[in-house]
Amino acid sequence: MDKSALEASVSSLDWWLTAFALFAAVFVVGGAVLGAWRLTRSTHLQRILTAENLSLQQNIARLTVNAQELKGEIASANERASLAEQRAAEANLELAKFRAPRTLTIEQQTTISEKLRAFAGIRFDATVIRDDPETMHLLDIITPVLEAAGWKQVGWDNNYLVLKRPGKPDVGEWAAQNVIIAVPHDLIPQLWPAAESLASALAAHGIPAQAQDAAGMTVKNNEVLHLLIGRKT
Repeated sequence: MDKSALEASVSSLDWWLTAFALFAAVFVVGGAVLGAWRLTRSTHLQRILTAENLSLQQNIARLTVNAQELKGEIASANERASLAEQRAAEANLELAKFRAPRTLTIEQQTTISEKLRAFAGIRFDATVIRDDPETMHLLDIITPVLEAAGWKQVGWDNNYLVLKRPGKPDVGEWAAQNVIIAVPHDLIPQLWPAAESLASALAAHGIPAQAQDAAGMTVKNNEVLHLLIGRKT
């Protein structure tokens, strides 16, 4: 190979070396750019993932708090429901007691009779509520108790509002509540202790009763106690 051919060959090789160097430089620069771009994108993605993870943790914490609050509300609601059921049961019991007719056991009747024997000889008349059978029922329980104590029932003598009872003294009708033992005003010194003893004895056994001055009553017979059986309240 002569000199000219060698120079041409060397020149060609120099060109290719320069070309490959340029290509290598392009690849290096491109790789660096792509690497930097990837790093930027990766960093941005990491920030997004971190933010999403933080948001997720906050949501979980909030849901946990909400769940605890809901649990507390459910427990409170259950407690209120239980209390409401208890109050309803108590109300039903009170209603049942209210609806139950007033009465006295045999033992209670005996106890009251023994207490009132100290006032044997007391005379009394009685009234009920015409459209309330429970008042008549209670009268039929109390009168035997008083009779066993030596008290005597007389007929209601008022010329009006008289209820006839075959085989028993007549009774009157008088608007009253619970049981009232009305004492003629002029006889309070003599009859008040008996009236008060009867009222306290009935009250002690669950039948509300009280002694009162009968000064406001317009009746014909002012010589006896007036046993007024009123509505249960």
